[in-house]
Amino acid sequence: MRLARVAALGAASTLVGCALVSLDGLTGGDAGPDGAVTVRSDGAPADGTIAADAGDPDAEKEAGKDATGDASTPPGDAAADGTSDGAMAGSPVSIVSVGAVTAPSGAAQQGHLVWTAGTQQWWLFYVDAADPTALQATASSDFHAWSAGGTLTLPGPPSDGRNIAAWAGTAAGQDVVHLGVSVALSSTDRRHLHVRARPAGGALEFDPLVVLGAPYLDLSGLDPDGPATALGTDGTLLDTSGWFEGPDGGATGNEYGWSSTAPDPGGAWTPAFDDAQVVGQVPGYVNARAVVPLPGGSVLALWEAGDVDPDPTNVAFAVESGATWGPGGDVFSASTQDPNDWGACALGAAVHAVRHTSGGVWEHRVWTGTPTADGGTTFVDGGTIAALATPAAAGVVVLCDATRVHVFAIAPDAGNPIRTTSWDGSAWSAWSDAVAAPGQRTWLTGTVTPTGSIALAWTESAASPVAIAGALVAP
Repeated sequence: MRLARVAALGAASTLVGCALVSLDGLTGGDAGPDGAVTVRSDGAPADGTIAADAGDPDAEKEAGKDATGDASTPPGDAAADGTSDGAMAGSPVSIVSVGAVTAPSGAAQQGHLVWTAGTQQWWLFYVDAADPTALQATASSDFHAWSAGGTLTLPGPPSDGRNIAAWAGTAAGQDVVHLGVSVALSSTDRRHLHVRARPAGGALEFDPLVVLGAPYLDLSGLDPDGPATALGTDGTLLDTSGWFEGPDGGATGNEYGWSSTAPDPGGAWTPAFDDAQVVGQVPGYVNARAVVPLPGGSVLALWEAGDVDPDPTNVAFAVESGATWGPGGDVFSASTQDPNDWGACALGAAVHAVRHTSGGVWEHRVWTGTPTADGGTTFVDGGTIAALATPAAAGVVVLCDATRVHVFAIAPDAGNPIRTTSWDGSAWSAWSDAVAAPGQRTWLTGTVTPTGSIALAWTESAASPVAIAGALVAP
């Protein structure tokens, strides 16, 4: 929506006695003596995790089992003799029941499922309907047995899985997980928060929450927020959200960005953020976002165009370098799409974006940093992707390994198989089944490890209660 440049609440928020204090004086989260928020890690989530593959003799495998093979290989990968110490590629695993939560596995761009290389673990972030103000994590070293990985008490409920964004990587050689979370206490009290977590003793320790934005306008179009977060290659944190309100009480729902004033040091850190920057102004509301780190410390932010609600006609982008945002632009030609049916990832210095339009067309565009006359940059045509029908809003997951771009989507065929195609630099492959076993799947998400292993997660909408499931898939 229309807006002049504004200042972030995050810059004025302070941490007192290791507890969050926002401008309105409200607090959230309980901090331990070292500033880390206490987590529950001594048992299953409130409703318990679901053992994978009932009847499988491995179903009782101890949670946290050590990996076989060297430390650089994710434990679920096949060993040299062709066996696997965890879930088999393409075999669905029930991870956790969540109850009546909207879009519990989140948007395709948000990465509720992440991997920490130091601990060799997958982590899934979710909200359980039985405890709606708790952000919960469950962890697995083999993608087969999952155990509680920590709980963070929030000042209000996220209400929608698309209000949670997760990013995992390393800072100064240490595993770190960054989370952008937007919570709604009421229709006039929304808050966009950021928190960092670090693995410790088989669970996550959460740092104190930081408030970045707190709009008070009663605008239903703000839901969901669809935030995004990531560390740049220089260790600086970028968080994006639409839940911000200027000092004059005006405009919210745009693409806003907050950058940390210093890189994540890996160890103890209380992040401070620069003032909010208006990355992109939209006529309506942005409800889905992504952040792609670039070589050299820059980042590329993407967001659904917010020009028509609920279904926009494009994905927009802008590049930040040295705390300055360049001129933005559109990724694709105008064509109606669902806000969730697109994704992007970096392959080397290039960013690949893929979407599925409401008209059933698959589009691939590539950003290489080529300058334009106005001092900005642009996306150019990529390769041709074969036709594949997918249900609207099911999600388009786009992941890059060291050499290829992979796209995953849910097909509308009986059993909702998950299909995949990959770009090798010259052409897209034919679609093939990544997960063939039947299910009733929505809200697809995924992650790729530094060694190229890919894991997917989705919502099993037919389960009672609703569950999040997942699978390792062949790279």
